Order: sequence, then C-alpha cells, then structure tokens
Amino acid sequence: MKILLILMLILPSNHAAPIREYAHEYIVSRGGNTEWRCFDAVIYRESRWNPNSENGKHFGLGQIANSKHYLKGKPRKQVQKTYQYMIHRYGSACGALEFHLAHNWY
Repeated sequence: MKILLILMLILPSNHAAPIREYAHEYIVSRGGNTEWRCFDAVIYRESRWNPNSENGKHFGLGQIANSKHYLKGKPRKQVQKTYQYMIHRYGSACGALEFHLAHNWY
C-alpha cells in the first residue's frame, strides 16, 4: 500500500520530461509497467529527476556513489546504470523502492 501511495504522489517536472520518457521506454522494455512505476518513485525521491543532483559522493538520477566522473552529462547512461544497480542489489526496482521506503535510502 505504501508503494501505491508513493506512486500516486509523483508529479513529473517539465525539465525532466525527455529523460523520463527515455527511462520509461528503457525500464518498461526490460521489466514492465510496475517496474517502471517503482523506478520512477525511487528516482523522484533520490534526485527529483535532476541528472546533476549531488549529495556528497553520490551523483545523478539514482545518486550512485563515486560516479560523477563517468556519468556527468550522460543522463541515459545514468538510467541504465541505476537500473542495473537496482537489479543487482535488490532484484528489481520494486525491491529497491521497498528498501527505500523502509530506510529512506537504497
């Protein structure tokens, strides 16, 4: 239920539209619509879809650690690497969102 509530609260920003469109196609083609909604929720919580977002050593859409040097200016690559990280660490974007909701980080 928490996941559904979070998904309903996400409001896309205009500056993020092109990268969100790319991410939608990328994630849906690999994991389907539910996976996309979870991915979208995590990215919104982490960076508000700002590919230049920084928090200490964490950078980009998914706030991947130590990644600024190879992800700066490459939002499509950020989508790919962030989704790969979610799959590797949590099994899915929905697994990453569940962890995020419980711990406020992923």
